[in-house]
Amino acid sequence: MTTIIGPKKGETALLEITKEAKHRVLIGLSWNPKELSASEKRGQMLSGIQDVLFGNIFLVKANMNRIHEKMDRSGRDTNDPNHDLDLICFVYDENGKMISLVDPDAWNAVDNTGQIYHSGDDYTGEGGNDDEQVHIELRDLPKSIHEFFIVVQSDCTDTIDKIDSPVIRVCDSISNTDLLKVNLEDEKNNDKYGYVFCRIFRDQDDWKIQNISEFCSFEENWEEHFKKYR
Repeated sequence: MTTIIGPKKGETALLEITKEAKHRVLIGLSWNPKELSASEKRGQMLSGIQDVLFGNIFLVKANMNRIHEKMDRSGRDTNDPNHDLDLICFVYDENGKMISLVDPDAWNAVDNTGQIYHSGDDYTGEGGNDDEQVHIELRDLPKSIHEFFIVVQSDCTDTIDKIDSPVIRVCDSISNTDLLKVNLEDEKNNDKYGYVFCRIFRDQDDWKIQNISEFCSFEENWEEHFKKYR
């Protein structure tokens, strides 16, 4: 399959994916972990000791506490010194009404169709390749699903420009060919907590991809915010 470079910011192109199996598109987000200072490491260690002393780290109880921490979407997690980016997929119908939200939280990891799903939350960016992924199986998706908006949010103290090597891409899942790839370090005005990456949408029998690449606030009124891109 021919490598597609682009489209450029503000442009739209045909989403040329392998028409086999489930016609799966992969969106991958990666970044490098933060080098913690000595004081940050001490703070993290003390927090861990406190959790153990008060019984918070104990099998299921520990997992439930972690889940409840992530349930509050009203603000960023500013307690953990690590760099934490979140990959989010908003799913809309043809009239601009949101159908579902797929994000790192356990209760949003898979949509109702089972064809749009998240790999899970990565809190640090450690390891190689994509740290978080969203998979979209385009084949036989309900006609009510018309478009997807892909967003990155910094769920930590630092804005995106302070995070080491954040890269986001859309690729063909079978060939792993990048159809659109952006290094957020190279983008202007990246001193924000949010980033609208792209829009993937139906055009009759085809799917197209629109490169948006615009930084924004951590929390937006997304339904209103996305209107200007349609």
